[in-house]
Amino acid sequence: MHPEEVVLLVAAVLVGGVVAQWLGWRLRVPAIVFLLLGGLLAGPILGLLDPDEAFGELLFPSVQMAVAVILFEG
Repeated sequence: MHPEEVVLLVAAVLVGGVVAQWLGWRLRVPAIVFLLLGGLLAGPILGLLDPDEAFGELLFPSVQMAVAVILFEG
């Protein structure tokens, strides 16, 4: 995957996350519901996102960093 495609993919994921947060706020439903639905739709169901192909060897370290941020945030 070309670097431009990776940047576009990350931007699309971020925009999707913001939209999910906004929907959660607007409908007074926990945003995690929309985040999970969006992730399932983009990944396994529609096949729009393949993390192994997009991030390659960076996938595992970035997942570890995200988990660390989530665990130590609160």
